[in-house]
Amino acid sequence: MGFSLQANSKRPRATTVLAWIVIAFAIYSGLNRHNFEPSDLVSTAAPFLATLLCLFATVAFWRSDNPDAPHNKAGLIRGILGVGCFAAVAFVMSWMAIFGVSAAVMRTVASELAVSVGVVSVHPEGKGKGCHYRLELHAPALSKPMSPCVSEELWRLLKPGDTVILVIATGPLGTQIFDVQGSD
Repeated sequence: MGFSLQANSKRPRATTVLAWIVIAFAIYSGLNRHNFEPSDLVSTAAPFLATLLCLFATVAFWRSDNPDAPHNKAGLIRGILGVGCFAAVAFVMSWMAIFGVSAAVMRTVASELAVSVGVVSVHPEGKGKGCHYRLELHAPALSKPMSPCVSEELWRLLKPGDTVILVIATGPLGTQIFDVQGSD
C-alpha cells in the first residue's frame, strides 16, 4: 500500500510512522468530538494543514516502488482512481488528526477552570457506539453551546434550566471539557 517497511529492513519508513501518528490522533479526535470545541484559528488552519499532509501522503503512496501495490498493477484508470480515493481518505484523516492534536495539547498544557453553567437541553439517549448521554450547555466561558458526554446518573437527574459545574480549559486552540459535575 505504499506505507510498508523499507526493503531488507525491519524498521518502518518515516511515512509509515507519520501515517500511524495521524491515524492515532484522528481516532482520538473522533472519540473526543463531544468534549472539544476548536477555536476559529484551528478551524481555519485545519483545511490547509490537512491538504499538506494529504499531498505528502498521496505522493508517498504514488511513488511506491512496490510492484504489488494495487495502483501499480491495476492499470492507469484504476490506479488514478485508487490514488484519488487514497487522497480523499488521507485528507479526512489529516483534518480529524489536526483537531485531535489540538485537543491533546489543550488537555496536557492548559490549566483547568471550574465554571457554573446552565443546562439548555437534555439530548435523548443516543444509540450505537460512542456517547449515549449528552447535555447541551451554554455559558459565557464557552464560545458556543457544547454537548459533552456525561454519566447516565447525571443525565437522568438534570433537566433544562438546572446548573452544573463544568471543568474546562480554554486557550488559543479551543475549549476542552474535562468533567461535568452536578451542582449539589
